[in-house]
Amino acid sequence: MHLAFADSTALFSTAIGLVLTAAGLFFNGLQLRMSRRLARGEFVLQFDEVLAKYNDIDRRLKHGHKDYGVRQRLLHFTAIRY
Repeated sequence: MHLAFADSTALFSTAIGLVLTAAGLFFNGLQLRMSRRLARGEFVLQFDEVLAKYNDIDRRLKHGHKDYGVRQRLLHFTAIRY
């Protein structure tokens, strides 16, 4: 079976297109994985910051610090909320 030049060129172009598409999908998957890891890391950092502020307030309220009055509690709670 002998292929014409146009048929062999089309077949070759299709093969090259498939290889390049597969490579693009592979690298896109890698980029998505890295973006997901970065987003997860940023979330954990923000969560730790909020938790650290809450732990400080919770510890002071539980132990009844005298220097931690109503005004300071309101300031800290509004700072965490916003």
